Amino acid sequence: SSSAALTCATLCALLDVSGQAWTPDQVARTAQRVENEYLGAPVGIMDPTVVMNALSDHALLIDCETVEHRPVPLALSRHGLSLLVFNTGAGAGQTVFHVHAHVLGGNLDETSLGA
Repeated sequence: SSSAALTCATLCALLDVSGQAWTPDQVARTAQRVENEYLGAPVGIMDPTVVMNALSDHALLIDCETVEHRPVPLALSRHGLSLLVFNTGAGAGQTVFHVHAHVLGGNLDETSLGA
């Protein structure tokens, strides 16, 4: 999510300025806590974990209960493929309806979707 990306980036900048080094998982857990406790957004651990651990041409398999994760190679672009995942509707945990799309791999960009 954009809020997870912004929170993680802010934490990384603050850590850099203060000379501290945290693991990506420490940043992700702290970002979730910031959003939950200080911003009042009841977010889970998935988005900040992906923000801090994503690799190009890989999916990230996450056990959100234990927060254990591992990259899973996709190599979509090597085969000329793209994967676009949509998260929509009332069952998607959204308070304001909108289409939420993730490009998981390949060479898909906004021009590929048409005007």
